[in-house]
Amino acid sequence: MSERFRVRCSDAGDGTGDVYVPLPEQLLKSAGLVLGDRLSIEVRDGVIELRRLPDTAASSMALAAALRAETHRVYRRALETYLPIPSGATEHVIHELIEAGFLASHLKALCDQGKIPPAMQDRVIPLKRLVSRCKENQSLSLEESDRLFRLVHVIAMSDAVFGDQEKARRWLSKPKRQLAGRSPAELLSTSAGTHQVEELLIRVAEGLYS
Repeated sequence: MSERFRVRCSDAGDGTGDVYVPLPEQLLKSAGLVLGDRLSIEVRDGVIELRRLPDTAASSMALAAALRAETHRVYRRALETYLPIPSGATEHVIHELIEAGFLASHLKALCDQGKIPPAMQDRVIPLKRLVSRCKENQSLSLEESDRLFRLVHVIAMSDAVFGDQEKARRWLSKPKRQLAGRSPAELLSTSAGTHQVEELLIRVAEGLYS
């Protein structure tokens, strides 16, 4: 795109360091963007690059960001301990990591350390296939990496909300009335189910549910 636009950044004023960047309507139209699109923003050589992020990483990170600032920082640190995702990684970077595929050995290590129970691991990849991938030092497929990210994302969120891993695992494994009698862990096999669990965790963090 050859046309240049000038925009002004404004501090959000909430102590988070976030800024508002109003984008001209003409720019949105020329870039094929609409209100509600999730974007990653990177600045390279004085040029702002915008990319649409319609995937799991974008929607999941957006919901996690709804947590209080301190809880969100704990969440990002927890996420980093489970997967090689730097705490300052943008949504686009996370998207690229998922696309590249996480090493099968990362999931195996989490299972061996007891951080991911067998029932949850099976929702990512069957154990026999996981062991075979590890022996060959292979990565998970895109779909498997996406499922692993969803799982670890929710585990990290629950760790941050409850402040205790054991309590977080109990919460994930017990049926919830708000989830039609199913446990949060059961819903992590789909994006829609994961979204329900994320929203419930945010309500728990706000003191609306336990």
